[in-house]
Amino acid sequence: MFLIYVDDSGDEHRTVLSALAIPEHRWSSYLKGWLTWRRQLFRDHKVPAGYEIHAQRWLSKSPDPLPGGVDVPILRHDRDARRERFRRYESALKVISTFADASLFTIYAPGTDKFALYGELLVWLDEWLRDEDAFGLIILDGLDQGLHYRARHRDLPIKTRRILEDPVECPSHGSQLIQMVDCCVHAAFRHVRGDPGPIRSVYPTTLGPLLAPGSAGTARIRNWP
Repeated sequence: MFLIYVDDSGDEHRTVLSALAIPEHRWSSYLKGWLTWRRQLFRDHKVPAGYEIHAQRWLSKSPDPLPGGVDVPILRHDRDARRERFRRYESALKVISTFADASLFTIYAPGTDKFALYGELLVWLDEWLRDEDAFGLIILDGLDQGLHYRARHRDLPIKTRRILEDPVECPSHGSQLIQMVDCCVHAAFRHVRGDPGPIRSVYPTTLGPLLAPGSAGTARIRNWP
C-alpha cells in the first residue's frame, strides 16, 4: 500500500504535476526525517515547524512572513537571505532523496489544463501500482477542487484499478508531506522551464534516486540523463 501525495506547479505556458509515492510502512520514518530537518531550520533560523514551506514563495524575493510579523533574517528580502533560503531548499530535497523506498513521478504538458494532465498521471500511477502488485491512496494539496479530480478517478476501470477511493484533499499548510511534494514539483517546474543557474539542475541531480521510469510517447520526466 502506498500513500501518494500530489501537487502541481506551472505558469501560463506549462503545467507540471508531481506525485510522491510512499509505502505505508515507511510513512512515520520519512516524516521523522523531514521533521528533523524542520527542527534544524528552527534551531538555525527560528522558523517553526508550523510555518508552511511553499517552495515558490520560499525562493522568491518576498517569502511569507512569520505570524505576527516576527522578523527573522532568513525571511528578509536581501540577497544573502535569499541565498540561504535556496541552500535550505536544496537541503530539504536532499532529505527527500534519502527516502529509498519512495518513488517520484512527474508529468508535464503545455497549457494550463491541470485536470486533464491529472488524468494522465492517474493512468501512469495505476499502471505502476499494478506492476508493483500494490494499491495506492492519493492525497492532494488543496480544498474544493475535488469534483474535477474525482471525475478522473472514476474514469479508471473499477475492476482493475489499483488507486483506491476518490482523492483525499488536504491543505498544504496542515501537511508536512504535501509540503515535501511541493518542494519536488517546484524543482521539476524550474527544470522543465529551463531556468538559468543551479535551480535548473536540482531536480534531476538531487532527486534523481527517486525518479520513476517514464514511458515512451508521453511528456513525463524520466530517469536522467
